[in-house]
Amino acid sequence: MELPNSYWDKLASRYPRYTDVSIQKDASFIFGVAMDFGVEFENKTILDIGCGTGTLAIPLASKASKITALDLSQPMLDIFSHDAKILNLDDKIDIITSSWDDFALNQTYDISIASMTPAVSSIKHFDKFIYSTSGYGIFVGWGDYKNNDIVDILIAKHNASKSKTFGQTKKFVEHLLSKNIHHTLSYFETFWSDDYGFDDAFEYCISHLERFGIKANEAIIKDTLNAVRQNDKITFTTNAQKGVVVFKKLFV
Repeated sequence: MELPNSYWDKLASRYPRYTDVSIQKDASFIFGVAMDFGVEFENKTILDIGCGTGTLAIPLASKASKITALDLSQPMLDIFSHDAKILNLDDKIDIITSSWDDFALNQTYDISIASMTPAVSSIKHFDKFIYSTSGYGIFVGWGDYKNNDIVDILIAKHNASKSKTFGQTKKFVEHLLSKNIHHTLSYFETFWSDDYGFDDAFEYCISHLERFGIKANEAIIKDTLNAVRQNDKITFTTNAQKGVVVFKKLFV
């Protein structure tokens, strides 16, 4: 199930862009797995589902003939559109404000991408994703874990657990296997750090606890943040496992 627009809208200003070093490293790995499997991006039509700020679409735009990129968060897409215009890539990219549920598939694409998006997380959405490509599909999802040092402390202090299960990549692979679709799978570890002032850190914690379905205790959050604050800066460090699945459509 897709998260509400408000969740992603809150994250938009702090969400990584194509220039982020960690994102560039992840993108290089993802594209490498795809090319090793036989994917060629040159002069191809590409669909990017849940494109966010364009972290994959922007580096691909110079190669592709056309990219159709959709997301439900307008603030995310505003950032994407700004960066694409600065790079003179806006004529190569159609940016669409839409959920995956509401997006009308009026054509198939040479390559379809669903990277780190809850929009493609159910069997119904998997099938629509597979149907959307006439050639290759690239799926990137969480592996077995995602750990954030401060958020994990807060979850424990709220006497809660991570109700969201990871392993979306495994679920997608199992679906491909059930359909006899040729694919490859590679896992990799990624990590990143973010520095925030107190107010932004507070909002960051609220939004992440909400994502896990946890009602935030503001006093607990403030006490925790004050304990780790250094020179009015609070650093969040995340390490996670991601999986890259590339499949080839052998049927229409």
